[in-house]
Amino acid sequence: MDKLNEAICHYCGEKLPHEKCSEVKKPDPTDPIVRTLIQGLRNEIDRLSMQRDYKDKAIKRLRKKQKNQAKAINFLVAKLTAKDDVLRKIKDWCRAYPLEAFPKPDKEYFAKANAILKQNELSLTRISADNMRHVLVGIQKIIEGEAKDV
Repeated sequence: MDKLNEAICHYCGEKLPHEKCSEVKKPDPTDPIVRTLIQGLRNEIDRLSMQRDYKDKAIKRLRKKQKNQAKAINFLVAKLTAKDDVLRKIKDWCRAYPLEAFPKPDKEYFAKANAILKQNELSLTRISADNMRHVLVGIQKIIEGEAKDV
């Protein structure tokens, strides 16, 4: 006999029919109350299934969003790393002429250099401006060179 079709006593747990307890009938599927209960259970199963599907879709959306955010974070980290490299190169270039090797000239030194240059029809201001321009162009090249790599 199939276990699903076996009737079990709700009082003692033994297989029916037996003499110990009052006999319990198997539910009749054509009974309106039983049909209502079965339909209610089916509706609850459908509701829970839809709820599970909704949650599964929400989890997929969240995982996709998380993946996109991870890509964006990795992209930003790469850009920040590149910017840090640019700053490091500029700092390295700033340390290329230490005061120990090239002491800072005082006012007298500038005045003497300017006087010598003027005697030869040259300008210290023009030379200083060109040196500054050279430094700024070098920094610009470092920045633009890194911008092309990113």
